[in-house]
Amino acid sequence: KGYDNSFINGMTMFIGGIATLCVAYYLDGWTTGNQVTHWLWYGLYVAGIVAVGTFCFSLYGHILKRYSPTLIAFFGFSEPFFAAIFGWIFLSEQISWTFAIALIIVSLGLYIFYQEDLK
Repeated sequence: KGYDNSFINGMTMFIGGIATLCVAYYLDGWTTGNQVTHWLWYGLYVAGIVAVGTFCFSLYGHILKRYSPTLIAFFGFSEPFFAAIFGWIFLSEQISWTFAIALIIVSLGLYIFYQEDLK
């Protein structure tokens, strides 16, 4: 529609934050029992969320200019595989043979879908 990626990124983060705040109030209410005791770690946590959120939303906006939204959504099927691979690398979790089969099937589906998307 002609909007800048920065504007879309800012509005989605702002509206998402307000919605999350409303849901948190509805589910938990306002309590004073969860006070921050380590401000450095809290600040780093918030800075990490803002940095990653800003980077990822901006990247998402740029990717949408090149690829179709359907293809981008379809790539969401690969997220569990990254979680399993990171668990294998960092937590020494076991990966079963069904994981390999599922990875091959999803990768093949992504390849076929992308070939059709190019046409």
